[in-house]
Amino acid sequence: SVKGAGLNGTAYLNFEKIDFNEQVWFGNNAHHNKLIGGSVRNALHQGIHLAHVGSDYNEILGVAVHHNGSTSINNTPQDHGFYMASRYNIIDGCHVYSNYGGGIQIYNGYAGERADGNIVRNNDVHDNCVGISVGAGGNNQLLNNKVYANRLFDVSIAWRNPTNNVVRGNSIGKMQVEATAQGTRIENNCIDPAKINDQGSGTVKVN
Repeated sequence: SVKGAGLNGTAYLNFEKIDFNEQVWFGNNAHHNKLIGGSVRNALHQGIHLAHVGSDYNEILGVAVHHNGSTSINNTPQDHGFYMASRYNIIDGCHVYSNYGGGIQIYNGYAGERADGNIVRNNDVHDNCVGISVGAGGNNQLLNNKVYANRLFDVSIAWRNPTNNVVRGNSIGKMQVEATAQGTRIENNCIDPAKINDQGSGTVKVN
């Protein structure tokens, strides 16, 4: 294994079957990179961090992301398997489990930035605090994931006005859509309707 990686402004690079024993960070406009296979584990904070708009169009494919994170504020975990604050990235076929906070978090709290247009598909996400959360941005898609046995919620659409996000074809144990969420589309998922806590505006449910 290797310690970790800082992809600082890199572009069009492939990293295949590498076992990282610390954080993998995409920043300073790192774009169109691929992380294929291997694992990311034991990071003190985020496992894979796609930081800031500009670090866009990256792909993480078939990576095991587990046992990352250690930090809480007011008993709320701050560290996640994935922390995705940029746009148009793909997370596909990953096994995401036993992370301190969320398994996969899509969120950007910086003024003038949005975490838009990301695709999270075909992942196995379990035994995190929250499985997959969309906390900001719009037109993100959660497709054909298995999300189960996470402590609070398996899927959460909440916080900073997430808009027009799609949750389609997933197997989900329990889900929340908070009042800040607008236009969420929940379509053809395997979930007990009683396990969806929907307080959002303009939510569309199709089965």
